[in-house]
Amino acid sequence: MLPTLLTALLAAAPATGLTLSTQMGKPTTPAATYLDAIEQALVAGQLPVRRLPLLCEGRRECLLAGAQNAKLPGIVAITVAYGKKQTTLDLEALRSSDGTTVSQLTFAVTGRLTEADKAKVKAFAAQVATALTPVVSDAPKVDPPPEESKLTVREPEKKIDLVLPVKEPKSKVPGWAFAGGALAAGVTSGIFVGIAGGTRAQLENTPNPSPLTRTEAEGLAAKANTEYSVALAIGLAAGALATAAIIWLVTE
Repeated sequence: MLPTLLTALLAAAPATGLTLSTQMGKPTTPAATYLDAIEQALVAGQLPVRRLPLLCEGRRECLLAGAQNAKLPGIVAITVAYGKKQTTLDLEALRSSDGTTVSQLTFAVTGRLTEADKAKVKAFAAQVATALTPVVSDAPKVDPPPEESKLTVREPEKKIDLVLPVKEPKSKVPGWAFAGGALAAGVTSGIFVGIAGGTRAQLENTPNPSPLTRTEAEGLAAKANTEYSVALAIGLAAGALATAAIIWLVTE
């Protein structure tokens, strides 16, 4: 009977929005695959969700507007950042009424979600469900006293406080992804510099008279120049990625 009761409570609970906020890098696994796995883990964690096909590209006001238009208490925005060896997933739950981040989860995967990853998402779902569930008072309802006078009493005007969305810091995941790319590119550039140096040393240390033919010597020189050019191009790319990482991480 307990599973039936839990199922009924889950069906009656208000759904939370779920959408792909941002996708960066060259996809290795379709983003929809991650969304499906995360949706299943959220539901297993007692958080009913509804997919929202929003095109917000990480814009917070767009995410909140989508949840408010759908009359949902909150929304879980997912950022997918693809890397060479792993993919970083960032889940941020926002409350629709004031834009507050009620919970956030960031983790990396090398393919599909593992059981450990799903367990993290279930725990995240429990936090979001608790934060978005309205508090219901157990105090008994008190009936108003009987009318003792026919005099009309004018009630004072109620003051309405306007609650503005609180601006939250943007996700740091893209910045760290840029930094990781810069580090990888720098290492690769250093490797090509070492290879080019070895080729150049092979050519310069050839005894005189050289056992190499003119065609072989010219081929070694061209190979060294090509390796130096590749190292330079990768080094420039590493500098660009490092600059992008610094700008993303230090600016709001």
